[in-house]
Amino acid sequence: MRGRCSPMMDWRAVLLLVSISGLLLGGCASQKPQAGAESADGAKVGELGDEDRWWHVRFRFHRPGLAWTDSYLDGLVAVEVIAPVLAQREREMRLWRFHRRWAEDSVGHQFSFMFFAQPATARAVEQQLQRTPLLTALKDEGYLRDWFIEQPPPAEAVVPGSTSDDRWPLALQHEWPHFIMGSSRMWLGLLQDASMRNHTSGLHRRYRQVQQEIDELWFNEANHALFHHLSALFGYRPLRVRGGEAMRF
Repeated sequence: MRGRCSPMMDWRAVLLLVSISGLLLGGCASQKPQAGAESADGAKVGELGDEDRWWHVRFRFHRPGLAWTDSYLDGLVAVEVIAPVLAQREREMRLWRFHRRWAEDSVGHQFSFMFFAQPATARAVEQQLQRTPLLTALKDEGYLRDWFIEQPPPAEAVVPGSTSDDRWPLALQHEWPHFIMGSSRMWLGLLQDASMRNHTSGLHRRYRQVQQEIDELWFNEANHALFHHLSALFGYRPLRVRGGEAMRF
């Protein structure tokens, strides 16, 4: 199943989705660093200290047509590639999350797995991914353009909230990584459940159907299961959405 850059849904859900920046779908561009590049503090990746920091595993896909994206590939990689990494390494990661984007720019369709851990964990993750046959197959079949682990940005990468939107209040920046980690864990769990129940032959056909099931679940259940209960946690107070309108859920 292919996804448009702006999928159709109820206008209230669209407004709230835009307001909750970064919830499973983001639009921040990223460029691949040059091999052997140094971080801003002058240290090469192999020479970094033992402190935890953010690492970004980027998967960049070819687009089948203008303004169209095979967005099911994100779920395929999440379940078939990243879930095994988490099964082995999650205890070494203080935080982790997913990021999805498919803007019409030079980066295009990119799925990211981001984790907060020591350099030794990042090296182990990279080695495990290099031994993953599916990534080679996706490149050979013309789906995957490239994948790489982005070298850590400067010193602020050691701050857990540094990947949050810097326009937010500092307290929100600090706590948001825990929220998006839980959201990412839920999304991955839903994908895994749908995949295990789907016995369609052919990996790509199966994950197209998995995405369709998750799309329907989001459309039918997100209003109560997610938006309503998040609203309840904050005391059912109104919130301002795009355009300045106040809403309750």
